[in-house]
Amino acid sequence: MREIKFRYRIRNRKYGKIHKIIIDINVLENGRQSQYFNILDYEILSRDEYTELKDKNGNEIYEGDILEDIDRIGIIEFYQGGFIVQDIRPLPDESATYYHIDILGEDAEIIGNIYENSELMS
Repeated sequence: MREIKFRYRIRNRKYGKIHKIIIDINVLENGRQSQYFNILDYEILSRDEYTELKDKNGNEIYEGDILEDIDRIGIIEFYQGGFIVQDIRPLPDESATYYHIDILGEDAEIIGNIYENSELMS
């Protein structure tokens, strides 16, 4: 069975503090989710789906993550039912700015995400 997880960025409405939480849909459906909070106290800033892949350090890769491979830097996006990588800095001899996530090599590493590291996208 596919592991369905979402990474949420939420902000406490009263204190303004931002939290990151992971919600595993499979666990939630079985009534075992341990992260309970009053949703009315929080504003959802983002919701990113888990790709079922991990980077070279064993970190789970989610939508919105910025990855660096040997000679590429790209953003993970969900497009037409699957995950793709949008090149931020494509190779000089390549015209495609999108490629399938399976092209990521074992050297791929998460270097940030689009919410907290926008400076990496320029």
